[in-house]
Amino acid sequence: MSHPTQKRRGTSRKPDFLPLITEVFAECGYRRATTALLAQRCEVRENELYRIWPTKKSMFLDAIGFVFEAVASSWAESIKQKSDITAAEQLIESQIQNRGNSRLHRILFSGLNEVDDPEICLALRNLYLNFHKMISGYVGEHRQRHQLQSSLGDDTIAWIMIGMGSIFDIQQELEQGTIDQRRELLGQAANAILNIR
Repeated sequence: MSHPTQKRRGTSRKPDFLPLITEVFAECGYRRATTALLAQRCEVRENELYRIWPTKKSMFLDAIGFVFEAVASSWAESIKQKSDITAAEQLIESQIQNRGNSRLHRILFSGLNEVDDPEICLALRNLYLNFHKMISGYVGEHRQRHQLQSSLGDDTIAWIMIGMGSIFDIQQELEQGTIDQRRELLGQAANAILNIR
């Protein structure tokens, strides 16, 4: 049995390192994030990281997975906040207030430069498909509860919502308009497709 004050070693430290590694990839992108910088942020030597991940790419793939888990968890927390509105309404409200604060979208944008790599392409594809599946379910529940009719299906609306979020992130990165203007645009778009605001 290990002493409680002893540092954990090897793969048991993966949960400690993954948020830090994700942060570096978000700041630097895939190519500029060196293993030396990743190790420095984790306050270990590079060989300590290589005991957990065999390559920088495997670190990046786990960072992509971490983005999904972090965002899905954040959404679940937001949705639990209010029971008087649908999950879609709570998600939109949360996104209007908090969109882009974590800057995790930068990892996805960086990964898009690497889609010639089949593993990175697959990781990104799965992430977006998982987001789409979640959002589509929220949209279906919202439309059923409010008896909303549209020529667009739940799947199409879910892709539109993903696109809206990406546009917001791009505008933020390019410092296009103020945060209030971007939030207003997101709210108007939500109203147009889901009659939320």
